[in-house]
Amino acid sequence: MFEESYFEENNFIKKTYSYLSDDHSGIYDNVIHICFNLDCKYFHQLGVTVTSVLENNPQFRFVFHVFIDSIADADVAKVQQVIEKYKCDFHIYIMQMEPFSHFHLRNKRYSHVGYFRVYMPKILRKFTKKYLYIDADMICVNSLQPFLDIDLQGKPIACVSDFPDAVEARAAFLKLKSGKYFNAGMMWVDVEEWEKQKITEHCFEYIDMDPNCFTAHDQDVLNLVFDGNYVLLPKIFNYMGGIGVKIQKDIIIYHFFGRIKPWDVCLTDYDKVWRKYCEISFWDSFEDPLPPRESKYYADFKFAGAYYKKQGNYFKAFKCYLIYSVLKIKLKLFLEKS
Repeated sequence: MFEESYFEENNFIKKTYSYLSDDHSGIYDNVIHICFNLDCKYFHQLGVTVTSVLENNPQFRFVFHVFIDSIADADVAKVQQVIEKYKCDFHIYIMQMEPFSHFHLRNKRYSHVGYFRVYMPKILRKFTKKYLYIDADMICVNSLQPFLDIDLQGKPIACVSDFPDAVEARAAFLKLKSGKYFNAGMMWVDVEEWEKQKITEHCFEYIDMDPNCFTAHDQDVLNLVFDGNYVLLPKIFNYMGGIGVKIQKDIIIYHFFGRIKPWDVCLTDYDKVWRKYCEISFWDSFEDPLPPRESKYYADFKFAGAYYKKQGNYFKAFKCYLIYSVLKIKLKLFLEKS
């Protein structure tokens, strides 16, 4: 469907900014390349994720590759501070949106930036044979050494299975022969194998398809293309947490799965860990454990109310439920007027 020339860099990338450390002393055990794709408004969250990686892995040298729609000068300044402190490198790619605009989006909350990850190996092949892709709603809480020990067995990626109920429902809906379905928030990628199997090209075969053919977005496309052709890792490599998760020593990457995020609501132990790395980072901290009392955050107060109720703190639970009710009513009245 697409000729090889279609995937040339100048068709996909508007501009590349490289910010490099002047310290290449070679004292590190290894170099790890880590990739992100994100909307520019989430660069703050990326800054926290990067800080958590660097704080927990001083023995490695890191090269970060950020695929993004645009970037603010203030974030560039903070990136330069990160480089100066941690002696790492950053490559920031301002992407062309048009090539990705024909992919489906079932929910307006999401952006086509999620599809950047299907193109990354075309760029990363110039730098490395393997790289780690992670979402910006994750934190690293341990050494990344176990990734370097993974036997990919000739597969293009290693990843973690989604929740069992999601696997059952989505694999059936998508008619996946393997019966498997992975969470694409973390992928350990073999660049040569990805390219050899033309994964990017196969992903682009799904452009212009009816959104009703999918349950999600780029994650569905990747699952359709791979259909079980990957190494499944233990969940500690992409631990999709929840309301009752306690700190565990063996988790490597913690994933703030779902709509409630630690920069909006800080309740659980891992929410507090995220905010700890935010404090360490060069990005602004969040003081209040609860979000602003604005209508768009009404669901967060419902979540907080359920959490406090489970903890037996009925006064805080009542307060959050009350705020939730008021904000929801305000939002409904606003929508009726508009």
